[in-house]
Amino acid sequence: MRRLVLLVSAALFAAASVHAGSWDVGSFDNDAALDWVNDLERTSDTAFLSTTLRQVHSNAKFIDDDTCSSALAAAEVVAAARGRPAKSLPAEVGDWLKRVQPKVGAELLASARSAVETCRDDEASDLRHLLQDSDYMKQWLDATADLLSRLS
Repeated sequence: MRRLVLLVSAALFAAASVHAGSWDVGSFDNDAALDWVNDLERTSDTAFLSTTLRQVHSNAKFIDDDTCSSALAAAEVVAAARGRPAKSLPAEVGDWLKRVQPKVGAELLASARSAVETCRDDEASDLRHLLQDSDYMKQWLDATADLLSRLS
């Protein structure tokens, strides 16, 4: 019986939180995105951005939450490289942008928009699934809509 109570309590706690490893709904407000930023710092061109964004396929049957979190962070970097950064852009990303001075072509921009739209709207998105019944869904949809507008 005690085990059942613990399992139910854990499930209720998990449902009430944003999602595991996150503290808010912003693109950089989770462990997966910050791990991705750490990897970005070791690069010197846009290939890592492209690779990350291509991991989100609109025809996928399942896209895990860490993949979407990393793709949203990559899309934020694309937006920032175009002069439309998030208010909460990590300093490490700003430093990378200054050092690399990436050029964002039409293909990279399209990949960023597609990844955000897929993670935001597609039923295959585990991140969307984790947030859809939470109190944070509207905030997350607003944040991703803002990102899409900065990618326009």
